[in-house]
Amino acid sequence: MTIFRNHLTDGLRRYRYSAKRAPDREDHDAPTVAADDESPSAYAMAEEEVDRLLTGIQQLPSRSQKVVRLRYLEDRTYAEIAQELQCSTDMARRIWLKAIDQLSQELES
Repeated sequence: MTIFRNHLTDGLRRYRYSAKRAPDREDHDAPTVAADDESPSAYAMAEEEVDRLLTGIQQLPSRSQKVVRLRYLEDRTYAEIAQELQCSTDMARRIWLKAIDQLSQELES
């Protein structure tokens, strides 16, 4: 679970950094700040988001939890996930989509 938490934290940081660096959001007159210069409050907020995400994942049905774990922690393809679950590739993708939708709804509330 610790490895999964670290992957999620790193993913959130990368997502935030890439969103901040989007070309349409650039302010070329503003002073630049190093990417590693995160404030302690930003780090704490990312940790809180990871906790919420982990709680949301734990509330998913076990099959959905497994798909999320295989997809993000083990970086498996849908075909590999389908083989593990003994279902079709389309079914594995649908399970993943439903899990992501449920997580999204959980995090928005």
